[in-house]
Amino acid sequence: MVNVIRFYKTPGLNASETKDRHQKLEKLCSDGLGIKGITTETCFYVETQESLTDQEILQIRWILANVLDPNSLTDISRLPLRPDDRSIFFEIGPRYHTTF
Repeated sequence: MVNVIRFYKTPGLNASETKDRHQKLEKLCSDGLGIKGITTETCFYVETQESLTDQEILQIRWILANVLDPNSLTDISRLPLRPDDRSIFFEIGPRYHTTF
């Protein structure tokens, strides 16, 4: 049986990359309101053929986590599921779908 474990790291982009994306979005924004900020997150999908032990999960967390900020890696997304009226939510990248 295939198992998929998800890990989320915030921020998903470093400060320089975030600034670059912010500037590019500002150029595209024609309504005059501007972009107040960008929040990014990276999702890691770990696929296994069997359940992992707690020790194996800790090893994977150690590999994926930021050494200087191990709390940046979580088991749940920190992005809002329902952005407010003044927010836009973009998801970029592959999405894992399970078919049984």
